[in-house]
Amino acid sequence: MKKFFCTLMILALMIPNFCSASALETWQIDGEYHVVYPSVNPEIDVSEIPIYNKIGDKINEVMKDFWNSVCVTGGFIKSAMNYEITCDKDNILSMVFTVKMMFTDKPFLYEKDANGNVIPFMYKQTLNFDMHTGDPIESDNLKNISAKYNFTPQDVLKKLKAYAVKNNIELNADIENLNIIPQRYYIDEKMNVHFIFAGYEISTKLKYYDFVDLEMTH
Repeated sequence: MKKFFCTLMILALMIPNFCSASALETWQIDGEYHVVYPSVNPEIDVSEIPIYNKIGDKINEVMKDFWNSVCVTGGFIKSAMNYEITCDKDNILSMVFTVKMMFTDKPFLYEKDANGNVIPFMYKQTLNFDMHTGDPIESDNLKNISAKYNFTPQDVLKKLKAYAVKNNIELNADIENLNIIPQRYYIDEKMNVHFIFAGYEISTKLKYYDFVDLEMTH
């Protein structure tokens, strides 16, 4: 299986209310959209096309969710989606999508950084694939990939509690009662698993733009 290569092609769209389910990145600047599309390595074997089609379908689902959140009524949202391929080896493809969005007519809803720049609302999504089949790897099935991924909710909670102690924060009650393996995760180039939590999921002391990245090791 050849590696999954994404090349970036920038397309400027002059229609302010344009909605599409294919783009990986968009940012509205002075009424103009800049859209980035992914493309798969053209040298893949014909037999691998169904696998890449499965992966493409899942990426399109992420894009559709993104565009559904962008194309809303009641004030235009300035938004951007970026992605990172965190692992592309040992027949595992892992991707992290980061979305930034902001109501341009409601800057008072957001905090500003040290330079006075507005910090937009952010969220992250992840996709993980078995490149033998193109099927997603759900967190519950990580143990089928490797015995070292046989994490339990208690393992994750132990890491979270250590993070809370280190950063002097109190965990939310829902997190204290964690009894399932979190679905939002990625695998890095060292083949370590990271679970991602939004700050508000962890503690009321964390901001809407905070994220907790827990690297799991045994």
